Amino acid sequence: MISYHSSAKSNRQLQRAIRDFLKEAPWHISFGVTLHFKRCLYGIEGASVQTLNPYVATATVTQFLNLLNRQALGSAYVRHGRRLGVISVSEGDGDTGLPLHYHLQIECPRFGLESRMGKMIEHAWARMKWGNEVHTIPYVNDGWTTYITKLRSKLDIGEAIDWENTQLPLLS
Repeated sequence: MISYHSSAKSNRQLQRAIRDFLKEAPWHISFGVTLHFKRCLYGIEGASVQTLNPYVATATVTQFLNLLNRQALGSAYVRHGRRLGVISVSEGDGDTGLPLHYHLQIECPRFGLESRMGKMIEHAWARMKWGNEVHTIPYVNDGWTTYITKLRSKLDIGEAIDWENTQLPLLS
């Protein structure tokens, strides 16, 4: 029988390599964020129209980050393509028994913005049609990176990292 999931030993090795890689990034001020999704959207008379799946979740996080980049970076994002540093990790769904949700580490791009960054994150997530609850933790460190890359509730750590929405911060 062919297994499509990593063995526990290789998953731990991959976890260690991913953590080392992510912790090398020059994080200055960053926020820990947990995004919860609505499980389904309802249509007329309460009929379920669409159920949440990993593809919808990834697309929603992309849309959320585009909006947050626009709000936090302004013309640097629009004209020059600058993006916030982000680590994006999915968790739950499938065989884990937890509802699908995302943990992110999001860079605060400049000093002075940290007092407003939490509200910007909450406002951007509230605008997402799949957005439900959001929890923000200001001033996170390597401990948050360790937490979001934990193996519990992930079948494969390599697939749990949302590389499409992960952008390490730039040196400044």
